[in-house]
Amino acid sequence: MGFASFHPVITFGWFAGALLLSVVVASPVWLTCAFAGSAAYYLMVRGRGGWKVVLGLLVGFVMLSLVNGFFNPRGDTVLFTYFGRPYTLQAVLYGTQAAGMFVTVMLLFGSYGQVMTSDKFTYLFGGVMPAITLVLTMVLRLIPSYMRKAKQIAGARDCIGKGAAGSGSAARVRQGADILGALTTWALEAGIVTADSMRSRGFGSPSRRTQFARYGFGLRDGFLAGVMVLFASLALGGILQGAASVEYLPQVAFPPVTPFGIISLIAFAAFLFLPSLISLQERISWRNSISRI
Repeated sequence: MGFASFHPVITFGWFAGALLLSVVVASPVWLTCAFAGSAAYYLMVRGRGGWKVVLGLLVGFVMLSLVNGFFNPRGDTVLFTYFGRPYTLQAVLYGTQAAGMFVTVMLLFGSYGQVMTSDKFTYLFGGVMPAITLVLTMVLRLIPSYMRKAKQIAGARDCIGKGAAGSGSAARVRQGADILGALTTWALEAGIVTADSMRSRGFGSPSRRTQFARYGFGLRDGFLAGVMVLFASLALGGILQGAASVEYLPQVAFPPVTPFGIISLIAFAAFLFLPSLISLQERISWRNSISRI
């Protein structure tokens, strides 16, 4: 459980804070901390299977960084020229900023999907904006649900001898079209069933909505909230003072190193690594308790 066992306000607040802080930093040091913190927690929630995603994002990071040099000719340090256009080091470094931000956001959203389940999201926002919450919850589960149903349909077709295994491209295209047609029919029927179920439960009625809340805000939640606010405030203060800003074009220019800038960087890294440290501490405690049995 680890960090996911805390109150939904805490988990959602961390994801929101990590996302907002990560997209406004430009320094490679700060971006490295953001990527390392988000990757560490992603591996915590996904296990060994998450390494493939992390390594794939690292490959995408390198490709995005290098491709930026072909679209942005600015920069003083020319590495080579192609078709009369310069390929500069500064453009590549500027691409690393955008690429680092992209892979960090992808990892955060990957962890978010594992931790912030639909019931937690509904608990937080169902009473304030029920219609929007319902739509967002259904959209977030739409693609995984469709993928599972498509695999079920394909498996059923294989069992009755209508699969396209070993057949040509035309047969696979026809099978894909048949699966898509069945999936569309299922989706329309499921939509009708969902609408009838919501109507029978009084959704949309003018009466005041109630909800089943099984989350309690305890002492440890309050303590962690205070720690998160402290770290986020220090990091935000350093960002506002320019400690995380870097000029890449036409020359790379780093901001001056100040004591508060170092403190804000440490706070930023601590904020990003908080969930991983909490989950790691719980795993160690769990293994120690098992070893005593």
